[in-house]
This record gives sequence, C-alpha cells and structure tokens, in this order.
Amino acid sequence: MNVAEGIVNERRDKIRLQLLEVERHIAIYEARDDLIKFAHWLKPDPNFPDDPTKSRYQDVAHHRLLAMFLMAVLRGKILRLAVSMGPQHGKSELCSRLFPPMFMGHFPFRNLMFGTYSQDFANEFGDDVRAIMEGERYRQVFPHVDFRKGSRAKDHMVMSDDGKLSFLGRGGAGTGRAADLFLIDDPIKNAVEASSLATRDDVWEWYTKVAFTRCHALSAQIIIATRWSEDDLIGRLTDRRNPYYDPEVAKQWVVINIPSILEPPDAEVAKLLGKKVGDVLWPERFSRELLDTAKRMNPLGFSALYQGRPVPPDGAFFKRDMIATYEQGELPPKAEWRVYASGDLAVSPEKRSDRSAVGTWVLDQDWNIWLLPDLYWERKPADVTVEHMIFRAKNYRWLTFYGETGQIDRAVGPFLRRRMREHSVHFHIDTFPTVGDKGMRAISLRGLMALGKVKFPKFAPWWPAALDQLLSFTGIGDDREDDFVDMAAIMGQAMDKLMRGSGYKEPEKQDNVVKIGTFRWIKEQTKYKEQQAAAERAVAGW
Repeated sequence: MNVAEGIVNERRDKIRLQLLEVERHIAIYEARDDLIKFAHWLKPDPNFPDDPTKSRYQDVAHHRLLAMFLMAVLRGKILRLAVSMGPQHGKSELCSRLFPPMFMGHFPFRNLMFGTYSQDFANEFGDDVRAIMEGERYRQVFPHVDFRKGSRAKDHMVMSDDGKLSFLGRGGAGTGRAADLFLIDDPIKNAVEASSLATRDDVWEWYTKVAFTRCHALSAQIIIATRWSEDDLIGRLTDRRNPYYDPEVAKQWVVINIPSILEPPDAEVAKLLGKKVGDVLWPERFSRELLDTAKRMNPLGFSALYQGRPVPPDGAFFKRDMIATYEQGELPPKAEWRVYASGDLAVSPEKRSDRSAVGTWVLDQDWNIWLLPDLYWERKPADVTVEHMIFRAKNYRWLTFYGETGQIDRAVGPFLRRRMREHSVHFHIDTFPTVGDKGMRAISLRGLMALGKVKFPKFAPWWPAALDQLLSFTGIGDDREDDFVDMAAIMGQAMDKLMRGSGYKEPEKQDNVVKIGTFRWIKEQTKYKEQQAAAERAVAGW
C-alpha cells in the first residue's frame, strides 16, 4: 500500500467514525420520543457495542403497535389502556420494564405506581427498572434524571425532582402515595387463581380500593394481562356481559387484544399490523405448528393465553354447531304438547348474585325438546320468583317441575307448595341432587343438543344472552354466569329420566343397523369419537 492509499484509508476511517458519532447522536435524540428506538438504544448488540444501528432488541409489527399505544398514553392522548397479548410476546418488556423509565425520563416530577400479583414479582420489575435508570445509556438519553440519595429501594424510588416510583404486590396499600400513572401487569398469576371467584374478587377490591383511589382526574391507567378468565379485571371493567359492567366506566377504556393467530374478530388489529385474518402474529418465534400443538393439547388454555379469549369463539363445552334454534310458527301443534319446566332458583336478590332461571318446555311426539320463549330469568326475591312460577304453571299446565334438591328443600319448596294449594295449581315437583361438577350435570343436555333434540327460540329477546352463556360455559366451575345453563342442564337431566322411566323404548335393530338417535347410537358414537381422538393423538405424537 502506497502513501496515497494510506491517506485515503485513514480519511475513510475518520469519516466512518464521524458518521457513527452522528448516528449515535441521532439515536439518542430519537430514543427520547420513540419507545422502540429507546429499546434499541438501551440494548446494543454485544458484537457491535459502538454501532448505534445494531441492537439485540428485535422488534416486529405487534411491538410497534403496542409502543404506539403506550406513547399515546405518555402524551396524554389515552388515559385508560387495557392490553392482552400472548405469553413471551414482549408485552412486559415494553410495558413494564421500558415504559416506566421512559415515563420518568419525561416527567421526573410525577409519580408512577406499578402493581402485579405479588410483592416479590413487583420487586423484580423494580430491580429491572432501577438498573435501566442507573445505566450510562439511559443517562445519555435523559441526563437530567437522577435518584435522590438514599432513596432507590427496589420497591420505592424517589427522584431528585421529587417524582416517585412505587412497586406493589396485589393487596399492597400504597398508603399516602399518589399516582399520575398506575400500571398493572398481570394481577392474576395463573389459571388456578383465575378459577377462584374469591381471588377475582380480591383483585377487584384491590383495584377499586387501592389502585383507583391513588389516581386523580388526569391520572393514566394501563392494565396488561393474560385473559385467564372472562371475569378478570379487564372483563369487569369493559365486558358488557359482565355483572360489574358499567357503560360509563367502559367507554373510558381503550382495549386492544393482540392474539397469536389473527381470527375474524381481530380484523381491525390485523389491518393495523399490516397482516390479514388467518396470519400468525410472530411466525419467527411462534410458528403455526407450535401454536397448533398448544391448541391441541389445551384448547381452552390456548384460547385464553394466546388468543386473549377465555372461551373459544365456537364454544367450549357446548359447540356452536350443536345449538339448534327455531323461528316463530315452527312449534309443533299444541295438541302434541307435553309441558314441563325446569329451574335454577337463586335465593338472593343481591345485585351481583345469580339470577333465577325458570324455563317452560314441551316434548313433541319425536321426543324433541322445545324451550318456549316465555322464560323467567330475573334477579328477584324468592317469593316473587314463586309467583311467576305459579302463573306460568297455571297458564301452560305444567306436568312436572324439575329443580335441584337443595334449592327446593331448603329454599322455595315450602312456600311454593303453599301457593300451589292457594291457587289450586297442581304439578309434580321432582328434584336432582347437586352431585359432581357442572360439566357432569350438563352431560345429558350436551348429548341431546349434539343430536339436534333441543330447540331454542331464536326470536326470543333473551336468546343472545343465553347463547353467550352456552358458548362461554366451560363446565369446570369457573364460569362467570351460568344460571341459564344450569336451568337447561336440569332440563337435560329431566329428559334423560323421562326417556328411561316413561315408557320410552329403544327401537329394535334392523339388519344390524343402529337407528340414529337411540341411546345405543349415542354410546357407539361416543366410543367412535374417543377412538378417533386417540388415533389422532397417536398420529400427532408420531
């Protein structure tokens, strides 16, 4: 290499260093107002630590979308944001580790409170946030931000400009501390906690009595959660079907669910992501094969964890395709009616208790059940419910009312029988013991529905709510509201009893062919499906 070439190379290296310095300043400047670029700056590529264009933080479309909403909170354009996203998809990294330092960098005089399911887990986030804010790269972006001396504990930090960061476990009081931003990341730990009504109530109490009371009119709130249950914090705040739903509260919230597989309900999110319905959200990390495996192993868990929907759209215990409906005018002639009723009777009229559900239904000559549109489904005192039962029994001439043993024997039974005598209304009362879980008690109903033997009135004003309950029902006892399903399950148990004890006989075989609809056919179909499922599992395992 001659002298001229050496001079050229030296100048080239000098220019390259100058360009890197310019790019470094640009990266620092852009990191102040862009959460994704902030993440890039804080996480340099260890192989190229001096190159600001390289980073070990690899963002994809859903990270950028989430960052856009978080920056809208920072700028005061959104005050209430609820986010659900699959596990290991980067929501906590952006929302709970990177956004708090960004917020305090802009507002070191404000107060941020962070809450999660336990104090130990909250301390982990506090430790991570503190490490970021003490780092050299953070100080290059926000050089004026510092902690007050002696006030940098992992659960409570005080800024030199008097701002504060507090990290609380669920149930922590935060007494005396205000919040300009209250950020909640997974207030429910896992499916076991989510299945407990007591735990869900504890979360609600903590939110309403601690988190919300720390806020003022201009405070921002962010909730990031895995949707373990429809009755979780996001559900109680924003789901119109939830008993806690308040439309005035719900309209304050921006809710964004980013599922791992984009389905028809996610069309708007898919558009924002530059994807289409049917696409996998992050195929480089969570391939369709991996997601399909997770779905096969645990459909309900997959729907909650990865899709942000605690119940699959096509139903859980009852599938959408087994639900038969009828229109006005399709009922069989009244001359063919055998009229019965079943009920799930709630004895408490409290606002958030279950409702009483009493359905009148008829059997036709082919042993089809037709649930009549005149459904009693109210949250009323027991005596009011009994009066409605007497009215319907007299009007439709019930043959038998079926209910649960405890509800009849210990609650409404004596009063019901007295009112029957006073009104000269006579029908038989039959009861079933409360044995096994709700799924076991609904098995008969599911079998009948699978055969198309149960008809629901599509035109009834209550049908959309009833359909929601049917599709949301899991059968494992964690259902938000299941009074209609409980009533219908008793109807299925009653039908089973009637068919076995009221002269119903299985038709004789002809040419060794089992007639569709018989109990033997049901047993053989069940056995066949079990064998088929076993074969599919074997193939999948192979």
